[in-house]
Amino acid sequence: MKKLTAFLSALALAAAAVPSFTAAETPVRGDVTGDGQLTGADAAEILRYYSALLSKADPTEECHYYDNIMLYGDYNEDGRIDGNDSSAIMRDIINSTDKTFLDVTIEGNAYIATEYPRMGDVNGDGMVDGSDATIVLRYFSNLISGFDVSDLEANYLILERGDVNNDGVIDGCDATVILRTFAEENK
Repeated sequence: MKKLTAFLSALALAAAAVPSFTAAETPVRGDVTGDGQLTGADAAEILRYYSALLSKADPTEECHYYDNIMLYGDYNEDGRIDGNDSSAIMRDIINSTDKTFLDVTIEGNAYIATEYPRMGDVNGDGMVDGSDATIVLRYFSNLISGFDVSDLEANYLILERGDVNNDGVIDGCDATVILRTFAEENK
């Protein structure tokens, strides 16, 4: 019985010594707060670190997650941890939840988001899909057939977002690119 108790005790100690990882502990590039996901808090911590460097303050004193910033803070993988990493994190967060393209820059300690129209999203619903390709094909078909296209131009963002391949013409090639974009994003 003593041998069994000793064996079970040793087994329990060995099991306790083996590290277990949760999703929150799995390293994620840019996740300096260690919560397992990329959030604005990560961008803010990296910005706090970079601000401390610029002001010649001690980043180990200013930053709550200094060690994690050193490990995971180079989000854009350029060899430096700076405001560009913070901007890239915010841009990726915004673009992963919103179907429009945004550019995020830093002015002072504020993030400035500039929205750019998503090329191909001619119906303005935030997605590039088959309905956009259909509208572009209808526009092109009416245009080459000599029909009035002013209603399509008025009701959709054809002129602003329809020339996806940037060749100066809105045609079937643009519809093809729209469908290819939709297929790639929905694999």
